[in-house]
Amino acid sequence: MSEMLSVSTRTWNGYADLLDGCRNWRLWLFLGYQDVRQRYARSILGPFWLVMGLGVTIIGIGFLYSQIMKTDPGKFLPYIAISLAAWNFISAVINESTSIFQASASLIKSIMVPYSSVILRAIVKNLIVFAHYMVAVVVTFALTGYSVDYKIIFAIPGILLISLNLVWISIILGMMCARFRDMAQMTQYAMQLAQFATPVVWMPSQVHPNSPYLLFNPIYHLIELIRAPIFEHVIPGTSFIFCTVMLVVGTAVTLVVFNKHKKLINFWL
Repeated sequence: MSEMLSVSTRTWNGYADLLDGCRNWRLWLFLGYQDVRQRYARSILGPFWLVMGLGVTIIGIGFLYSQIMKTDPGKFLPYIAISLAAWNFISAVINESTSIFQASASLIKSIMVPYSSVILRAIVKNLIVFAHYMVAVVVTFALTGYSVDYKIIFAIPGILLISLNLVWISIILGMMCARFRDMAQMTQYAMQLAQFATPVVWMPSQVHPNSPYLLFNPIYHLIELIRAPIFEHVIPGTSFIFCTVMLVVGTAVTLVVFNKHKKLINFWL
């Protein structure tokens, strides 16, 4: 473990903390992997419970909502599969960020790990879980005969852009929830509302293209970075622009706040 951590003392500068976190990539990669491994220790099927869990949800919701919305199941099942996989990844990171510093308090205080490494650890863990979800997505696409084309490769930079946005979102939420504990409950309830206000179980085509539920919904644009290239066979230019602007503005604001209040996080835990 000591070989993975190259920082001997914690600097109180927020910018340096982010750089230290990036330099210690072996640490958060290892810990993220270990989190998934320990979650399914002594389990016969291990992480494939994730695949089966999502598969059952796809079947249950897919066939029901395809009848409610009068949509072809052969098209709706792949849609709900990729939508749920993307939503589960994004929502898991955001919900976990509300208690990320408290949950890692012993680690932070024992080896003086950069705070950003804790955030990156959570994102790596959920990326591994997302990779397992994609197995259920591939099976759904294969069974329904839904085709994909070369535009699927644009989902890769989309996942990268999502992950970068989740870094600053997790940092700012983690700090706010560490300081104000009620923020965690508010965030979790907000995410429950967001699931209904975001086209996850319903399709974007069912509302007006200029609907505020689409234009000004950041979670919709994050999901589209994955869903559009894989399911819709299009490059989501608008969503790439929206999420890039969100990344630049969000990171700038977060760096200012993080740099100013980082030294207080240890006292809030």
